[in-house]
This record gives sequence, structure tokens and C-alpha cells, in this order.
Amino acid sequence: MEEEFEIPVVYNNQQLFFKARLLQLGSYTHKIQVNVYGTEVFFEVDEERNYRAYIDPTNTEAIDKVDKKLLQQIAEAIEYVRQ
Repeated sequence: MEEEFEIPVVYNNQQLFFKARLLQLGSYTHKIQVNVYGTEVFFEVDEERNYRAYIDPTNTEAIDKVDKKLLQQIAEAIEYVRQ
């Protein structure tokens, strides 16, 4: 089951909205797929129960260009909604 929604983020004093999908991978596992300016970024829960960003390692161009601080803001926005 996939559920679509938007993630609101304030970054560099701008209100941004990113389209996202909840990907249910079983009874207890999920990922959130976020389109960040054309790059598909997956956010998954790590060992400390925080969200971390993951980009397909074969997409080296996207990995080099992505704004890591923006990804952190998106992860924090997901954490805020989860609470």
C-alpha cells in the first residue's frame, strides 16, 4: 500500500513542499520516498529510530549535487510529524 502526501519544510527562510509516498514493506518496516528536485530520496529508520536519507548509490551525479542540509531538514520534518 502506498500513501501519497506532502512534506512541508522551512529551509533558507522559504516554505518548501516535497511530494512523498509511504512505502509499507511489511508489518513493521516502511520507507518514505521523497522527490527532491527530481531526485528520488528514500528515508528509512536507522538503529536509533531516526530517519536517514538514502539515494541509489548508482546515481552518483545526484549524490554529488544533493543539498545534505536540505535532506537533514526533510528528515527532521518527518520526525516531527511522526511524534
